[in-house]
Amino acid sequence: MMAMRHPDIGPEIDHHDLTTPNQISGSGLATDYLNIFNEAIMASELVSEFPEFLDELKLWKKRTYREHFEHTNTGDKEQVLKAYDELPILKRETFEGLAQEVNDYFEVSIGFFLTSEGQGLNEEIEDRIALMKSMVARLDGLIHGTSVYETNGSQSIIDQMF
Repeated sequence: MMAMRHPDIGPEIDHHDLTTPNQISGSGLATDYLNIFNEAIMASELVSEFPEFLDELKLWKKRTYREHFEHTNTGDKEQVLKAYDELPILKRETFEGLAQEVNDYFEVSIGFFLTSEGQGLNEEIEDRIALMKSMVARLDGLIHGTSVYETNGSQSIIDQMF
């Protein structure tokens, strides 16, 4: 299969021989990275009814894509990291920039949730969870190749909240 080339973001990665089930062939990125965010969203939504989820939130740590796979026990992490290293620089920098924004926002929001001690889903908590979901959807779009690789975006949304 011939790799496609986009003038701004470099060649598409030709990963026709991928064996990892959560790696997307067009981008070479693995969806498993999203789990750290989706689990935090789920715990955040449940904490008002089940305060024991505060303990789950206390354990959450932001991680880069590389850190996530370096600390996982999955047998295919070398292949996942190799594909990541082969991404065109603009794609990788864009993905890393958005992932950093997502990690930073999750860290701040989880800190807020912890200080509220799960006292109901007030409007601010609901707004934060909605933005967390939106940011993860953008990461998912980059992983699945359905989102435009852009260098800014969610940061302006975050700036509006503060």
